[in-house]
Amino acid sequence: MPVFNSAISYWFVANGRRFIVVAKSSAYWGALYAGFFLPYGTPSQYPYPLFIGANTSRGDNYQSSDLDIAGSAFWRNDGEYGSYSAAILQPSGGWVGTNRFDTSYTGRAWPWAMSQETRRNSVGRYDMGNLTQLPNGASPLLPAILYDCGTSRPFNVWGELQGVFAVPGFGVAAGDTVTVAGKVHLVVQAATSTNAARFAAIQLN
Repeated sequence: MPVFNSAISYWFVANGRRFIVVAKSSAYWGALYAGFFLPYGTPSQYPYPLFIGANTSRGDNYQSSDLDIAGSAFWRNDGEYGSYSAAILQPSGGWVGTNRFDTSYTGRAWPWAMSQETRRNSVGRYDMGNLTQLPNGASPLLPAILYDCGTSRPFNVWGELQGVFAVPGFGVAAGDTVTVAGKVHLVVQAATSTNAARFAAIQLN
């Protein structure tokens, strides 16, 4: 997770299963998730549901405008096919990268991976930018669901990132908070992107 040489605001969220870090440096938002997610299976079926992700998998020097991180976060990736912003440990013990562009060989995070801006020529796409608030003015939160789209493996839906949600960008901006069922969530943008289809909400309590 790159950060830059300026004043940084940061948030740490942790429990016994995973930790999340969000850091804001000027107009850039960094975010990372490390630890277990909530698997769709029993402990015997999925004994070690591990997810490690941030804004990029590269470790060299960066500028905030570089493609790999300009619109990337652990829930979506703007990098090249060979660049993953996150990885999932499968039940088999092998790792699989998550990558928003590669539709054939990697894990993905719903709903961002199926939005119209990422899959313009694919059946079943929708425009997350058109999602709006509920009639009562509240912002709906959609679970971050991890799934496998590898053509050489059986299709799998692995589980959900704990405390991570997609939130419509209508009526909110990065740094705002959204409260649902008494729980406060921080609205986070993907790096420097203010595209409403790329927002996430991180549960703070």
